[in-house]
Formats: sequence, structure tokens, C-alpha cells
Amino acid sequence: MAWFARHYLRSPADAEDWRASPLRAPNFAGVAPAIVITAECDVLHDDGESYAEALRRAGVPVEYREYPGMIHGFLGMVPGVDDAMNAQRHVWSAFKRAFA
Repeated sequence: MAWFARHYLRSPADAEDWRASPLRAPNFAGVAPAIVITAECDVLHDDGESYAEALRRAGVPVEYREYPGMIHGFLGMVPGVDDAMNAQRHVWSAFKRAFA
């Protein structure tokens, strides 16, 4: 993760900015409804789960779904990974409902 941080952040101080980590936002009031998908075997799994819970506590409508056994980036593994297509369908369905 340190390697990624060096490529993603300009300085270590940027890690404290909510734009680098939405969990650090001071307030979630007024945030748009969200769909949060996590992969069980992703180093960022717990952050995604915590983000969904923080949104819920703030009264933001949120759909949370974890995909067991999946790794970071699994959504791009179509057509070889069934849950990649399942997750994409879940996202498509959420968008259709949001913009209907």
C-alpha cells in the first residue's frame, strides 16, 4: 500500500485529506445515495465496509454488497469471473433505479 500511496498522494499529509480517503470527511450529510461494493480479499475491504456504515449512520441511502473470495479490481474480470458480471449487473441496476 505504501507503493500505491507514493503514486497517489503528493505527500504523506495528503493521506489526511477526505478526497484521498472519503472516510475522513467531516460530515456525510447531503451525500448522494451510494452503492458500495467490496471484495472480500481486497486490502481496502474494511475501508469500503466502514464507508458504507458511515453513510448509513449519516442517514444516506446506501446499498452495500460484499463479494466473497474476490480481489481488488474483480469487476474488470468479465467474462471469466461470474461474480464480476454479477457485480456489474448490480451496479447497472442501481443506476437504472437512480436515473429512472
